[in-house]
Amino acid sequence: MFAIVEAPSGGLVGCCGVDDWTGEDVAQFGYWIALPARGRGYATRAVVQMTRWLFGHGAARVVLRIVADNHGSAAVARRAGFEHEGTMRDHGVWDGRRCDVMVFAALATEWA
Repeated sequence: MFAIVEAPSGGLVGCCGVDDWTGEDVAQFGYWIALPARGRGYATRAVVQMTRWLFGHGAARVVLRIVADNHGSAAVARRAGFEHEGTMRDHGVWDGRRCDVMVFAALATEWA
């Protein structure tokens, strides 16, 4: 788990961490930004930095799974350079209800 902090104060604004790392070197991570800090670019910068870190540690593919109604998080994935690969219908549960989940991915061979 990594803290996402505000510069220069060092105040905590969110976190991110690896959720899964397969034997095929596919890594998945998640992130969260506190409501008052949203819209300031923290999530996009954290996703880019986390992805670089994962590729630097041998990941061949990095995946983000995002609840389909979370348009802000989907925009973060796109800004960070992830490709939307599809939507899995009724794949997850959020707030006690079944939901569709979007899959975004970045490949080490394509990462700039």
